[in-house]
Order: sequence, then structure tokens, then C-alpha cells
Amino acid sequence: MSEPITPESIIELRRRLGLSQAAFASLLNSIVPGLAVNTPTVSRWEHGKHHPQGTAAAAIRHLMAVT
Repeated sequence: MSEPITPESIIELRRRLGLSQAAFASLLNSIVPGLAVNTPTVSRWEHGKHHPQGTAAAAIRHLMAVT
């Protein structure tokens, strides 16, 4: 099973990529057609209020692996 995606790991990935929350959401949406991540969603992930699921989580794990 994959390691859980933590709020800290999302923040670290986004900062490593040099992206704002809005730009990170756009990047995820461009990686996965039909995905509808927005800035408030990224904020909720980073504050631990929600956790990425399904294809969003897979896209984040992919970015973590290739950066």
C-alpha cells in the first residue's frame, strides 16, 4: 500500500515546484483530464481538513516520484 499523502508533503511538493495553490491545482487538472481540483481544495489538503483521493492522489504521488 502507498504511503499516505500528508499536508506537509503536499506543501513541500508545491513549494519545490515553485507553484501557488492555484497553479498547483491547475497542474493537477492538466495531468488528469476531467479532474476538478481548485484552490480551496488544495488549501483544505494543506490544512489537513481533507485528503486527496483517487486520481488526485495518484497524480500527486506521480509528481512526488518524478520531482
